[in-house]
Amino acid sequence: MKKTFLLSKIVFLLIVFPFFSQAQTAKVAEMKIQTDSIHQKIDIDFTTSNVIYNLLVHLNDSTGQTIYLDNQYLFSGHYKKSIDLKKQGKGTYFLEVIKDNEHLNKKIVLK
Repeated sequence: MKKTFLLSKIVFLLIVFPFFSQAQTAKVAEMKIQTDSIHQKIDIDFTTSNVIYNLLVHLNDSTGQTIYLDNQYLFSGHYKKSIDLKKQGKGTYFLEVIKDNEHLNKKIVLK
């Protein structure tokens, strides 16, 4: 029974996560993060040519409360998101973008 279970796990992993060479790591063209204090929003925009196994976009306010969370698996292509902060208002926010093992942290102040 254990051998069957282990074999099915291996088959699943081979189907879902095919082998990629080290040269095929996710390449993200310039990531654009723009703030708009008038409309109280943050725009995130980037494109990747290869698969990002784990993509996490996380926005916290100055108290540590999660304002926005987007977690995607096996992402590839164009990512464009506008985060509306009208309910939260002006203040300091912390944006974290994790692409596999690459981390980007940015402090954003809406005045």
